[in-house]
Amino acid sequence: MLFVVACGGAPAREAAPASTSGAEEEESVQLDSAGASPEPMVVGWQSELNELERELESNVQSLSTTIDASRCDDAGDLADRICELADRICGIAEDHPEASPRCDDAGDRCARSRERVADECG
Repeated sequence: MLFVVACGGAPAREAAPASTSGAEEEESVQLDSAGASPEPMVVGWQSELNELERELESNVQSLSTTIDASRCDDAGDLADRICELADRICGIAEDHPEASPRCDDAGDRCARSRERVADECG
């Protein structure tokens, strides 16, 4: 129990802990809410970005197999898909600059895929 000496010299019980405690609870709820709100959004875009990159990698690997099998029509479609995925990754990077290196990588993969199809399939 905490006592505070008032101006008149008489000890008075401090009522602040009870009200502060309520304020602290309210503040921590606000902090929790504020902390919880951005997390799903961050996790959401990061999760989407990771999924797009997995799909991009899968398509890049499929492109190699498709070109090796001389299936040029399919290879062209895969290169287009790789570039669509790169565009989506870069769209995320526009809103989240920390994803810019991933956009750069995806853009490079798009360009290499198109070059490879052009070189191998004419």
